[in-house]
Amino acid sequence: MELIDEGLFDYSESANELGNLIIKFSKNLKSNQSFESYISYEEFENLIRSFINDVMCYYLKRINVSREVLVLVFDYWFSGAFLETGNGIVIQSEIMESIYKGNIEYLSVVFHELVHFQVYCDINYRKIVNEDTVRILKEKLIRFYVVEHNFDDSYYYGNYQYYSEEVFANNEAINQFVQFFYLVFNSKIKDKKTLYNDMFVLEASLRENAPDYEELYKNKMRNFKNVGYFNDNVMSFEDAFDYLIKYNPRWLEYSQISSLYECVHGDIRRKEEYRRILCR
Repeated sequence: MELIDEGLFDYSESANELGNLIIKFSKNLKSNQSFESYISYEEFENLIRSFINDVMCYYLKRINVSREVLVLVFDYWFSGAFLETGNGIVIQSEIMESIYKGNIEYLSVVFHELVHFQVYCDINYRKIVNEDTVRILKEKLIRFYVVEHNFDDSYYYGNYQYYSEEVFANNEAINQFVQFFYLVFNSKIKDKKTLYNDMFVLEASLRENAPDYEELYKNKMRNFKNVGYFNDNVMSFEDAFDYLIKYNPRWLEYSQISSLYECVHGDIRRKEEYRRILCR
């Protein structure tokens, strides 16, 4: 299920308002002007907040989950964040101001946090089992384990560049950015070839200075600095998870984990490992 599709514009007035604003702005992209000519900063911030709120509510509605959402803008120490416990998204005020001043590419920060929200829903509510949800959940559980036992977030910060959920969100944020713009301009640009070419140029510009996220995603090696269980080794997070799950059977409560692991006589291993043992 897409985070953003055509139905969003039937559901959300703010999506339509933002789309119309972007169309006006796009006519003057070469003039380096801000959104100030069209809307006050306060109105703009409220519009973006409403848009984020509506995207979240629209997704929850389609997956039949009733839960309140929260959207905040303030001087945060990150560009943005998804707050799992409060089902909320925070956008740093400087990022919002940058978008307002005409740096429209910073909208990718908004979509980045929305992707975090979608991933959380797909893991916990939809219980989707695929390569991405399994991988992302494994690293989240390792991270939470390190925080609980090390009393710091060294695993996350020490591996941020390769941390599965961040790499996935960075890459998918660009896809969602382009998808939103495609839907905004779909009714305005009648020639589909022109539309596709414009979207190709847009995506290329967004990825121009971005890392190769697909290449980063292939890397499973992680730094376990200051994590005593692994003696500061650099090792695959897959191997680390295989070790840690033996002492954390509650992780099997996640459908993504129980699809790959099972507990037999108190011993937790990958299912294929048990099959190999039984076939000996």
